[in-house]
Amino acid sequence: MNETDYRTRLMTVGSLDELAGLLSERRGLYVRWSLGPHTDLASPSSRDELTGVQLPGLSANPLDVEEWWRDRPLRTWAARRLYDYSHLPRVRDGRVKPWLLHGTEAGRGPDNEPLVRDVEPIGWIDESVITEAEREIGRQDGAWGPIDRLGSPDAHGTAMRSKILGGARQPEALRGGKGAATPQDSRHLKAARPKKTGKEQQDPSRTGAPAPPEQRPGHP
Repeated sequence: MNETDYRTRLMTVGSLDELAGLLSERRGLYVRWSLGPHTDLASPSSRDELTGVQLPGLSANPLDVEEWWRDRPLRTWAARRLYDYSHLPRVRDGRVKPWLLHGTEAGRGPDNEPLVRDVEPIGWIDESVITEAEREIGRQDGAWGPIDRLGSPDAHGTAMRSKILGGARQPEALRGGKGAATPQDSRHLKAARPKKTGKEQQDPSRTGAPAPPEQRPGHP
């Protein structure tokens, strides 16, 4: 099936409530952010970006509701699962879209993400649903952000990072992109920052410190 067939034959999930309804009816659902099933199912396996190792399935984000969620709103659960990776079109490829699939977990990837095989495409998730998810997350009391290691400078991410930094510094704050996700990322970010020269470190006009008497301008 080519791209046109998938786009015309697959349903489109048009609201967060519709997605929540699907989660209440069926387990084994995942969301994947990619160019779409027409590309992924030609070779249904992801690749480890660090080592190039071929993985035994497609990387995807699980949507099954856990028992500890109990009777809390399904739309909030769905919103959180979508929002986790909503930064991908901005930091990778604008053509990347979320789509819903059913499959069997074959293992875990290097980021502990499920690797799914026996994939059955269910439908596309409309962009408006992502907007709904962002609003739903914004209404919650806790600070939260997408799993964006690069910290993409979008307006919503900036607002969320401000919300995060306004409260206690918790591990979740790293998800908003303000800090790196791992110690290795922190070292890379620190190494990438421009270093101050000796002149910049000693120049009083840059630091706000008073100039020594011999450097002060003479009075008329």
